[in-house]
Amino acid sequence: LVIAALAALMTVILLIGGYGIYAADRSVALVNDVTLADQARSGERNAIRLDMETNRSQILQALQHNTEFEWAKLHDHELNVHWGGIDAATQRINERWQRYIDGIDNVEQKNLAQDWYRTSDGLGLAHIAAAVAAIKNDNWDDAELVLIKKINPTYRTGDVALAALKKFSDGHTQANRDAVQDNLSTMRYTTIAVLMLGAALALAVGYLLIKAIAEPLQQAMTIAERVAAGDLRGEATIHSSNEIGTLLTALDTMKGNL
Repeated sequence: LVIAALAALMTVILLIGGYGIYAADRSVALVNDVTLADQARSGERNAIRLDMETNRSQILQALQHNTEFEWAKLHDHELNVHWGGIDAATQRINERWQRYIDGIDNVEQKNLAQDWYRTSDGLGLAHIAAAVAAIKNDNWDDAELVLIKKINPTYRTGDVALAALKKFSDGHTQANRDAVQDNLSTMRYTTIAVLMLGAALALAVGYLLIKAIAEPLQQAMTIAERVAAGDLRGEATIHSSNEIGTLLTALDTMKGNL
């Protein structure tokens, strides 16, 4: 009984420890897979829009190099500087867009993202490229028309779709955060319940151990005291075959031999 009780107690301790490890791993996974993933997608979306604005700004600055205007003399750098900025921003937009769209697991959110891409004419990249080509060919008026009639309008209509996407994404992110908090709360309460159950089992096992050891020892002491007083009546009640049971049997045998 003692060995069985100790084994049960060790099993409970191992189960509590195992559940604690699972709960910790699950909590980390929820934070990483849900909360951090939402933050990463939001960061990618904002970075794309910032690089789109960088492209438009580079076109505006490039147009100021038109030698027909006096302010062109104020620039202390080559026109190629702007092409380098546009190339870098365009590459970042393409890479970030691919990561962003691939990382969306919600159908409605993905549809809104694709609507943003469509209404902005592919995030304005083709119009930026057209403006660059016009400037390189010294068609400054054509480049300005591309900016006014293509880039600016598609950016505006794209921003409307982006606002809808952002609103939905923020709501989806908040819902995910609430779900994570609910899961964490559930695991916290479950952990408390498991610990309380473990404590109750430990108390029960402790009680059984005390009962299994203390009562037979009390019987042995009583028999020994009676024998010492010359009272050879009565027998020990033996419920086990362990060491304590063997001791009680030996006391009974000794008493019977006297």
